[in-house]
Parts: sequence; C-alpha cells; structure tokens
Amino acid sequence: MKSVSLTNVGLVRETNQDSIINLRDSKEDYFLAVADGMGGHKAGDVASGIAAKALTLFFENCDKSDVLSNKEKITGEIKLINDAILAKSREDESCEGMGTTLTLCVTDGSKAVFYQVGDSRGYILGRNGFRQVTKDQSLVQFMVDTKQITNEQAKDHPSRHVILSALGTEKEYDMDIYEEDIHEGDIILLCSDGLCDYVHDEDMERLITESADIKTAAASLVNAANAAGGGDNISVILFEA
Repeated sequence: MKSVSLTNVGLVRETNQDSIINLRDSKEDYFLAVADGMGGHKAGDVASGIAAKALTLFFENCDKSDVLSNKEKITGEIKLINDAILAKSREDESCEGMGTTLTLCVTDGSKAVFYQVGDSRGYILGRNGFRQVTKDQSLVQFMVDTKQITNEQAKDHPSRHVILSALGTEKEYDMDIYEEDIHEGDIILLCSDGLCDYVHDEDMERLITESADIKTAAASLVNAANAAGGGDNISVILFEA
C-alpha cells in the first residue's frame, strides 16, 4: 500500500486555502483528508488549517486499534473542529465568516470509511470502474436530486460553488459517512473542487490509469486542472491498496 498527496495554488488565486493530510501509522492504517477553505471568504486557509492540524494531532495520539471502526471518536473530533473554527471566527474579526469543507478517508487497505462535509470529493478506481463515493453537499447536487437540472447542466451551473454545509460556519452541520470494501490494486482519490470542477470524471480515470504510478498520476491531475484554467486551488490525494 502507498499514498501520495499534492496541492497547488492554481493559476488565479493568490493564496492556497486548501489543506491536506496524508498520514500512515505502524499498523498500516492510512488517514487521508482534504479540507478546502471556503473560497471568497476571509481566512479560508485558517479554517482548513485548523481542521488539518487538529486531525493530525488526533490521529497521532488516538488508539490505533480501533481508528477504522470507531466512528464516534472521529465524528466527535470533527465536532470539536467545527467548534474551534466557530470560536476563532468569533474572537478574531479578520476570520469572521470563514469555513471549510472536509473529506476524510480512513483505510487499512481492505475497508475504507469516508467522512464528508461540503463538496470536496472521494472516488474509488477499482473492479467496478471509476466512481464517486461521496455526494456533494451543494446547491447544484440538490437541484440534480430534485430533477431541476441534469448532471450535465450541473457541471457548468453558475451556482455550482454554493455548498449547503461546511465546518465552522454554524453550530450545526451535516456530515455523511460512507463505508466501502477495498481490494488490492484499488485506488482511492480525494480531491478539492479545484480538480473536479475543471477535469471531468472520465478524464480523471484516464489520467490515473495511463500513469505509471500514483505519483505521476497526481501530477497529471494537477496539470490537467491548470491546463483547463486553474481557477481554484487544486488538492489531490491518491492511495493505492
């Protein structure tokens, strides 16, 4: 098993508001996360940084024997992160209104648990092809679900950046949890919308499968997003079972 991560400011933004986590313990448990600070809001990098730092400390100090199975501990930690971002935004005027998405994946190579707030994404490339595991908590996804627009229309919809849930903006937030079986050779992709807004799923699949290894694939994905305009920060994590 192996993993690689890459984050890039893109071609338009002055700062990178994404934060990523790519950790492995002695038991070969992987703890992978993308947090995308809310674009257009103050201190998005502060919000995503709070999430990444807290999750890193949590993983380094938690009981590794049940990190994959004990969802209560992780959901409790995510709640503490939400509270910490809220508190920072209230005490520091320069951070008012900040927030972050979070897509976290914990895996041991045979099972993967995804924790999702916002619209950063988790995918799996395996025996059933390339598919999105997580579901965007976004306005356009709601519009697709309620048949107001099609999936094709959602790709370029002017409201595609409006998310319905984030960490640090309210006391309450929505979080979805997904569990997946993983097989040897499967690849997990986590990414911020700086990738999936600019590179379609079929092109992501092609770039990964045509690459010699996941390190080359990560660079190819970032390069493709920049070649398509690079209008946002781009973060990619690839894990190969």
